[in-house]
Amino acid sequence: MAKKLNRYENFVKRVKHCHHNEEQAIFFISAPSAAGKDGLWKFLSKMGYDKKYQLHKVISTTTRYPRINEICGYDYFFTPKCALTDKKGKFLSFCVNPVSFGKDISGEHVWYCYTEKELEEPLKEGKSLFFNVIGSAVPFYKDYFSERFPNVKLISTCWTITADAQKEKFYRREPNKTAEELQAILDSRAPERKMYDKLIAKGIFDFVDDASIRLVDWKHKQYKKHNK
Repeated sequence: MAKKLNRYENFVKRVKHCHHNEEQAIFFISAPSAAGKDGLWKFLSKMGYDKKYQLHKVISTTTRYPRINEICGYDYFFTPKCALTDKKGKFLSFCVNPVSFGKDISGEHVWYCYTEKELEEPLKEGKSLFFNVIGSAVPFYKDYFSERFPNVKLISTCWTITADAQKEKFYRREPNKTAEELQAILDSRAPERKMYDKLIAKGIFDFVDDASIRLVDWKHKQYKKHNK
């Protein structure tokens, strides 16, 4: 009986396949909160797969202030809105698909976008992209890259996560919050989980992998060696 690959192995298998066939690719990874998308990149870089397979992590630009321990150029590019817009407040042409999520402490909308340079320059250098992006935006970016880089292969993967697994992750991530506060966080994520269920049903992803196996469960000897 063939061994069932976990989600990390599945992702790496697809990267290796493209690299072996000398195919330049864009690997989209999408999942609800707490499914482990950030952990995937940490794993890839820890194992050296980012360098071995010429993977460039696409980094979003945001107008919000950095949070504790966030690093500009690694987590986000933290940029004031005035540097991204003209005098009328319209986003400049190099800002791709700007969207607003929430407000900052001053009440101003917080914006996120990708710049043309961040999306296109690595591809022009022959690299492949690791693209952590919300699922509803995958069709937009597939069209964007198909038009500009028709020879680059597009591979989209979605990870699922159950409400119980998400709750467990939030409890480990926020140990100082009360049960009521954690439940409020979980409840606020319910629409996001439903959105992914609908996107999966529409078939917009090339692959849908179970996200129950966390990075701490990874048994790869080489990872354990690097993680000492």
